[in-house]
Amino acid sequence: MVDDGLLLRVTKSGNFEEVKKLLDDGADMDVRDSNGRTPLMCASKHGNRKIVELLLDRCADISPVNKYHDRTCLYYNRCIWRLEYIQELIINKQPHNIKFFDDKIGILPELKEKHKDVIELVEMGIF
Repeated sequence: MVDDGLLLRVTKSGNFEEVKKLLDDGADMDVRDSNGRTPLMCASKHGNRKIVELLLDRCADISPVNKYHDRTCLYYNRCIWRLEYIQELIINKQPHNIKFFDDKIGILPELKEKHKDVIELVEMGIF
């Protein structure tokens, strides 16, 4: 059995290979610490882009909020989240989060047009 708390600690340290190994071994990628932070929040906060991409590739949930500040992973290290390729990952890997993502910090206009059909399906509740 994998210690999910270990995944949080390793994510905070930024050790990509160890995070990957723990995920491969079945660690819960949406586990929360006592403040309600997930590994995706921790990776975002510390600017660990490779870990953010890994977690998104494995469909980590971007919608949880932390316990005290009501912030999602999108709040942390906004320079990561404003990059087009991260937004593409969110759109392509997690269509159920498009509406949430759009409400919080906005999808780039060119991506809205490019993925208009997916966004419409989300708004219709198909995802």
